[in-house]
Amino acid sequence: MSINETKQDRFLRLLAPVQESLERFALFLTRNREDARDLVSETLLHAYSKLESLRDEITFQSFIFTIARRTFYNLKSRTRRFEHIEHNEIDELFCGGGIAPDVAIDVQFLYKALDSLSDVQREAVIMAEIMGFSHKEIQKIQGGTVTGVKVRIYRAKKQLAKILGAGIKPDSLSEEVIEGALNYE
Repeated sequence: MSINETKQDRFLRLLAPVQESLERFALFLTRNREDARDLVSETLLHAYSKLESLRDEITFQSFIFTIARRTFYNLKSRTRRFEHIEHNEIDELFCGGGIAPDVAIDVQFLYKALDSLSDVQREAVIMAEIMGFSHKEIQKIQGGTVTGVKVRIYRAKKQLAKILGAGIKPDSLSEEVIEGALNYE
């Protein structure tokens, strides 16, 4: 942070590279565009008010995604408004709205399969496979251990492969690694 940089300028500078990912994450959590916008607004307000507590700018992404996740679960526990699924809005956000009909059907099957996962498994898979987060970044957002994140992702992929009828194993971890990792948690 430069001497002349205001808090607002610093916040906007840190937000710019993660804003689109934050909006996608919010939409995946809420399943509704308006609720996602509300979640992003609440997250940004809270993150801005707590910006001074951010020690290292490199951790801003984990900082803001953790706030978004906690805000979502706090709002969800108070209301049950995040249950309506708007697949067309998700398609529009992630695919630009112009996808082929056969691909749209595959995407809908994938969303349905993702819905069958537990919240933490779904979040971990989305952050790792769709948003490109590292296991360490996911661990900072979700808590727990890196090994725990790897296990969640592996189990989620295995369950998705079973649901979607794929005869292949998820490629990120072998069963031997998972078996050994479970002994250390």
